[in-house]
Amino acid sequence: MLESILSLTDGDRPGTAVGASGRGRCGTRGRHGRGVVWRAHCGGAGGVRGWTGSTEVHDHDEEGTVPVHGQRPATAELLDLSPHPEGGWYRETWRSDVPVRPDGYPGERPAGTAIYFLLRPGERSRWHTVRSAELWLWHGGGPLELRLGGTGENPDESPRTVLLGGEIERDQRPQAVVPPGVWQSAEPAGPVETLVSCVVCPGFDFADFHLAP
Repeated sequence: MLESILSLTDGDRPGTAVGASGRGRCGTRGRHGRGVVWRAHCGGAGGVRGWTGSTEVHDHDEEGTVPVHGQRPATAELLDLSPHPEGGWYRETWRSDVPVRPDGYPGERPAGTAIYFLLRPGERSRWHTVRSAELWLWHGGGPLELRLGGTGENPDESPRTVLLGGEIERDQRPQAVVPPGVWQSAEPAGPVETLVSCVVCPGFDFADFHLAP
């Protein structure tokens, strides 16, 4: 499976990162460009057949999100992922060349953006909202808990959970959509790292992103 991921277009391969000025939850400048290059997802020991993620444990900040130091996990190295300020590892892989000017947005946006996003055990995507709709696509590794916390001022105390994964018979789903403006958070559902892609339409911009305090 990892070989199939690595055999994508040149824009998806290490050393050819896309979107140096945008989001893509991966990229030189964004969660789909947020701040500095950071984000991605993959499986590890005990995951999907043929999955070869690193099982080495890395130090994290006090909230257990952003890796503090140490070499990149094997999957992050193979996919050229960087730490994400929201948690995990990422790289922007696509930023549409088609500009759009959606109602309610403070300016022009690309039609869409995409990133690889990797979360390892002990890492999580912190609560945040995005002005645009976001599509999560599970690729491999262990299942991922995606939590949806409503559209209030703060995330709901009892958020709805969607389990992303490949075992459909166990109520896992290979994709899920987070509607615009809905609080979202995610973390591995077990002891195995998870690799996903996140697609945002209209494309990601930091002006549309809000991280919970």
